[in-house]
Amino acid sequence: MVRKYTAAQMQTLLADLQTLYDLVRVVEPVQAVATLTPPNAADVPLTAHCHDVWNGRSERCINCISLRAVQTGARQTKYEFIEQDIFYAMAVPVEVDGRMLALEMVSKVSDPVLLSAYGAGEFVSRITAFNAKLHTDQTTGLFNQPYYEEKLYLMLQKAALNKTDLAVAMLEVDGFEHVASHFGHHVADEAIIAIGHLLSANISRRRGDFIARYSTHTFAIVMDNIPRRLLRERMVDLVRRVTSLRLLGYEDVRLNVATGVFLLSDQRDASCLDVTTTAARRVEIARAAGFNRIAFSDR
Repeated sequence: MVRKYTAAQMQTLLADLQTLYDLVRVVEPVQAVATLTPPNAADVPLTAHCHDVWNGRSERCINCISLRAVQTGARQTKYEFIEQDIFYAMAVPVEVDGRMLALEMVSKVSDPVLLSAYGAGEFVSRITAFNAKLHTDQTTGLFNQPYYEEKLYLMLQKAALNKTDLAVAMLEVDGFEHVASHFGHHVADEAIIAIGHLLSANISRRRGDFIARYSTHTFAIVMDNIPRRLLRERMVDLVRRVTSLRLLGYEDVRLNVATGVFLLSDQRDASCLDVTTTAARRVEIARAAGFNRIAFSDR
């Protein structure tokens, strides 16, 4: 259950928590800014962006626990670093004057048992590697489903704020089981990797667009503020490229796809679940229509 506060109540809570933690603040994760800090906390200033405290990091944290806390409605934790100093961070979703925000509480790690197990440098390296893998599909190197869900939530919020559009396409590879059973699972993996590389090479041309491996043989493509005509052209081109793809040494393998597309301007109040469900439903409509079809609507 998300606790509700007024701004005055939250300031009182922050003042109390300041005696227990090295850093406490309230973060608005969509814009990535700190909105409230304890009264008279000269050493904990409101910064332009919440990630500035981590060695002046210019980009949003890869592992943004505040965003995930607000998205899931549950407490999230992680380790962060300033040079060789290690910090344990916790984010809790809160509602302040009707706004969904995250209460962040950060403590410096000084546990000699923990640090002696690895050494500070090795511990930093391990957590950094963990954060890098947290949103990565190990087979293709693309983003994974958790990243897709977090990033989509963020982009939907920004699209609503800026009154811009957003498109999500689900591209499902047909006959994946056939390839695996007739040519072997290693060939099926090669096919998925090849499709992932192809899609990534053709999606990354526009800033803000990204692709994720949503499931075993489904890719999610998210395109920020793309015009309808360009969206249609882009999807037709991607399907053509995928179906023309041939694997070295396995030229007999033919890849077909079914694609469902969601456009935010058609349903402005859609949630992340609505977007994904609609795109998945349109994948089934495209499959029912024949090979390599694209469904832009439910008709």
